[in-house]
Amino acid sequence: MKLTHIRIGAISIYSGHMKEDFVETYNTPASGSETDEEELTEIIGDLRKLDTGQLNHMLNIVKEMRQEEEETKPRCHSLSRLFDKTMIRFILVGIINTLVGTGVMFSFYNIFHFSYWVSSAANYIVGSIVSYFLNKYYTFENKERNWKIVARFVINISVCYLLAYGIAKPLAAKLLSSMPVSIQENGAMIVGMGLFVVLNYTGQRYFAFRKNEQ
Repeated sequence: MKLTHIRIGAISIYSGHMKEDFVETYNTPASGSETDEEELTEIIGDLRKLDTGQLNHMLNIVKEMRQEEEETKPRCHSLSRLFDKTMIRFILVGIINTLVGTGVMFSFYNIFHFSYWVSSAANYIVGSIVSYFLNKYYTFENKERNWKIVARFVINISVCYLLAYGIAKPLAAKLLSSMPVSIQENGAMIVGMGLFVVLNYTGQRYFAFRKNEQ
């Protein structure tokens, strides 16, 4: 906290101002030098005018303000970590993957009449190849060249695929029970895509393309 805040806060309490007035002063940036000798002398003079009760009152207000600041920092930090450039790049890559993979999946199912699992697997295979190269070198900027990364990527994609589409199929069948099977399975593929994106992002960022191991 800047010295000017201490001085104005002391004057506020000395003159009988309410707590809200001091809070407003605390949040207003101070201008000029923070450690000017003349200003420091004036601060000491203002503080001497306060009795013990008034000083304690001012210090309690400062402590409350500090606590509020500390409590908001982790939330702001978490949000900034969540919506960083990595997330934006992943979304861009995801759009490309979605266009390519969705085209393959629905073509396989609706035009070539392959089964639900074959069609969704085609999406998974084609999308994985595109995803691997774009996310490795563009999204997560991982420069490592070894089979561990490839193995982690394959494991991550496989687990995410089985979880996402395994959950989506019975869920869509239950929600769309009165619809034809083709509509149920098209719906399941859409739901599976959404689940896969969430699981895949988490797995790629924190498992497949995590930072260099020590």
